[in-house]
Amino acid sequence: MSAIVLALFAGQSIPFFPPPVPLPPALRSPHRAPGRTPSDPHVLFINFDGANMRGDPSCSDAMTNCSFIIQGASVIYPAFAGTDTQRQQIIELVRRYYDPFNVQIVTTRPASGSYAMTMVGGAPTSIGLTNTSAVGIAPLDCNDLSPSDISFAFSSMVNNYPHEVAIVIAQESAHGYGLGHTDNVHDVMYPLVNDVATGFLDQVMRIYDITGGSSSCDGTGMQNSAALMRTNVGASPPDLVPPTISFLSPHDGAILASGFTIQFDANDNRVVAGVDIFANGALLVALGSWPWRYAVAGGQIAPGPLRLRGVARDPSANQADSGEISVQVKKVGESPGDIGTACASSADCNGDGLCVPIGERLTCTRSCDLVAGCPDGFGCLTSPGFQQLCVPLPKEEGCSAMPARAASDAPLDLLLGLTVLGWLLGRSQMRRRPLSAVSRGARSAS
Repeated sequence: MSAIVLALFAGQSIPFFPPPVPLPPALRSPHRAPGRTPSDPHVLFINFDGANMRGDPSCSDAMTNCSFIIQGASVIYPAFAGTDTQRQQIIELVRRYYDPFNVQIVTTRPASGSYAMTMVGGAPTSIGLTNTSAVGIAPLDCNDLSPSDISFAFSSMVNNYPHEVAIVIAQESAHGYGLGHTDNVHDVMYPLVNDVATGFLDQVMRIYDITGGSSSCDGTGMQNSAALMRTNVGASPPDLVPPTISFLSPHDGAILASGFTIQFDANDNRVVAGVDIFANGALLVALGSWPWRYAVAGGQIAPGPLRLRGVARDPSANQADSGEISVQVKKVGESPGDIGTACASSADCNGDGLCVPIGERLTCTRSCDLVAGCPDGFGCLTSPGFQQLCVPLPKEEGCSAMPARAASDAPLDLLLGLTVLGWLLGRSQMRRRPLSAVSRGARSAS
């Protein structure tokens, strides 16, 4: 068994998904969880915390941390090495991929009942695999016969990047529900690492395994990933529960600098699909992913009274309203950290501000473009292929093109370039773009 598995992975130099390993014959007889009815959700435990695990050719049991895929008698599987923010983004994405199906995603080990488990962290060597660039490995459990399969997502192979880790978790756990690889790059089941996969596609695709063999359970060489998921685990029941949403910042009655952050706590019994932020009754921005946070650029919203509220949506179109709060926005330049004020680092700058050397000092600025321009007194310094920044205008308006980077990059060339900004700006004409109360080109949060 060990030699067969290693042969599947040998010679690979880029991150890829090897064919899932067929479930051993002893585990292929139907033995659904005792007492489980077809309407009960399949529980998938995403384990970010690591575990002591046992290798045994006759087991695939999440409850006892035993897997026939592990090479050797035992291993200490490492915990996820990414940040808390990366971990939360991964969880939200996996829940979104599985939302159409009767699968419940949990991140705490269930105290009772059967469940499948995906170990997240480490590299192939964490389970004894060598000479491979595999990003994950799992049993191929055709017809979902075993309720407690263990799969592995080697998050260090993709630098803990949330989208790619979430795809690995979704794909490897889905092998345990009987899905093979497909040839569509937008399908979760595509066997090469990419950043464009969107979910389990509801269309017929060709089975595609890049290292030989076939992960086709029915032998046809074709698969509709969404349809097979519905067959093996069932469709999700109707969702009649609306999400919840409340402000984290700002608070009602707050007096805000011209650049500030709006953030919500939004939750759902399944997954939050999006949060819409409204300013003075008009849509400011539609956020499509966690964290539900938006940095208002300095000068993007006109000074004065401002009414804010948020609306959370789930995939079933259930909605929740945060209620409206009233705040006061100051003029540009009235608060430390506004664009045009002195700074020591980008942490000193409001909203999505950056601290860069302009002339003889470090100055707060922010990014801009032809839609989300700069407030009065600032011009958008642009250059194709380079970052665009709001820079104070001299008495004679003009424009220039030059690259810009963050102050932390110690950009001596930028310092020299921006020192002669006034001369460059004075040599060509540029119109300033006054902003309305709400910018027409609101950007999504990063």
